[in-house]
Amino acid sequence: MRRLTLAVSVVAMVVVIGGCSTIKVSTDYDTDADFAQLKSYDWMKVSEENAQYEMKDALGAPIQEAVDKELTSKGMTKVSDNPDVLLVYHTGKETRIDIERWGYSYGPRVGMGGELFNYIYDIGTLVVDIVDAEKKQLLWRGAAESVLPDTPTPGQQSQLINEAVAKIFAKFPPA
Repeated sequence: MRRLTLAVSVVAMVVVIGGCSTIKVSTDYDTDADFAQLKSYDWMKVSEENAQYEMKDALGAPIQEAVDKELTSKGMTKVSDNPDVLLVYHTGKETRIDIERWGYSYGPRVGMGGELFNYIYDIGTLVVDIVDAEKKQLLWRGAAESVLPDTPTPGQQSQLINEAVAKIFAKFPPA
């Protein structure tokens, strides 16, 4: 019975922690840049020499659509000729393992004992860079990090991307 109670408690805690996972966002920018002057953008093209290494992923279109939506809502226009800035995004995934000891013993070694539990989960990272189109210098970078669902549905992926991008651009342009 004790083992069942412990197992139920651990499962409940994992569900609560997983349900409370949030998207952590950070941004950085060139303090000398005049963001009020930026009116147009385009996505950076991959150079001929790097085209063979370009990774095609299923997240590319949803990420670009979400960013396009955010920038359009902020008054920027996507253009193919002479944009003020170029955009590029990067994604990453890291598997993490947390090990916890649960339980308490009153045997010969008080405080020792209990069971070890490991939690294996993936952290996804999305980074969006805004680069001066003329000078090719980084003006602004926003990054979001979140725990990923084990086997996300396309709807869950889309929702997570939209939330991450909205949070990344919440304070863009910087004041």
